Amino acid sequence: MFVPKNKKPSLISKRLERQWGIFVISKIK
Repeated sequence: MFVPKNKKPSLISKRLERQWGIFVISKIK
């Protein structure tokens, strides 16, 4: 989303991405 895909995925970034996904989905719903 806001994080560039060129960056290497890390546990923290993956966790944040998952939280953002859930947050966005809940917002759209």
